Amino acid sequence: MSSTHRWLNRMLLAVLGLTLVAIGALTAAAGLVPEAAESWTSIGTSAVTGFPGLLASAPLTADTSWWTIAALALMVVCAALLVGWIASQGGGRTSTVGRQESASGKTTVETSLVADALRTALEENDQVLAVAVSSWRVRRHTGLRVRVQPRRGASPGAIVAAANEAIAGLDTLLGERIPVLVSVQNGARTRFTRTRRVD
Repeated sequence: MSSTHRWLNRMLLAVLGLTLVAIGALTAAAGLVPEAAESWTSIGTSAVTGFPGLLASAPLTADTSWWTIAALALMVVCAALLVGWIASQGGGRTSTVGRQESASGKTTVETSLVADALRTALEENDQVLAVAVSSWRVRRHTGLRVRVQPRRGASPGAIVAAANEAIAGLDTLLGERIPVLVSVQNGARTRFTRTRRVD
């Protein structure tokens, strides 16, 4: 539930992975196959000897080539794209769940209010250990993410049913239905916490 461009992330990871696999395969071939090592040596020698001629083919000044300017410009563009990609990661989190305007004024519902209401409703259940609530803005709509940590041996079905009941009460409280993602997650706290006895 974030504004991260998943397809872009996956595409970049695929390109990076394929590039690393290709580099690894070529390195292994150069170390295991003598002909591949000779080919790499000849290619490297040709590149080193041909580099001064490449710079001289497009002179800008006596000591600078257009190729140098092009390489620097490419590095700047790549750096700007990387900064933009990093800035686009995550995001979408918001501190408000809803906002309504009427003739009498504007009403804003804070995420903390909703979190307290859901936490109070769910943590009364003996099978629930902890509840975390966050709100996200995705495609111009606000949704909730409710993470429920069950006690050891708790029934996931019963926990989901309790969450659905609490969310129905939340819809009544807000006067509208909002998208809610409920996830039941086990963690170290669940494993190391003893089940509370009720006599």
